[in-house]
Amino acid sequence: MTQRGPYQRSVTLIELMAVVTLLALAVGVTTVQAHGVSERAQLRSAATQIESVYRLALTEAVRSGKPRRLVFQQHSVAVHKPMLVEGVWTWSRGSRFRLVRKVRIVSVMPWPSDARIVSSDDAWPVLLRSGSKMQMYRVELALGRDYRASLYMDGYGSRLELSAAEDR
Repeated sequence: MTQRGPYQRSVTLIELMAVVTLLALAVGVTTVQAHGVSERAQLRSAATQIESVYRLALTEAVRSGKPRRLVFQQHSVAVHKPMLVEGVWTWSRGSRFRLVRKVRIVSVMPWPSDARIVSSDDAWPVLLRSGSKMQMYRVELALGRDYRASLYMDGYGSRLELSAAEDR
């Protein structure tokens, strides 16, 4: 039989359950606070992608002196170049850039304006020309039903506004 000294003490089941409960609460609070962080990061990433493609197309238009057409679709953005085919000007298929997974483009419109760009087959074309006044565009993004972002961009800069269902 083992003798216990004055400084040896065992942990009771109640004390152990109290510690486990406190740890579970701490993990739960951390998880609740982290909810929405990854969704906002995905929206920021998609906005950065869109802005990069916009700047690429604008740079190409200025460098070549020929317009570029951006076609925004629900899950991608494409850059089209003008080309002459059998004496007729048309647009190339161009490069397509897919957005971050689960993020979708809801609308594209000139800003400030309430007029939406006429869309056909869920595609919003935007024409970029060198030497013309830079029009600002507002691109509305969504992730699920709870998270939204408004990206305002023109040839000089951009601004991103994020919102969640609880913010509205």
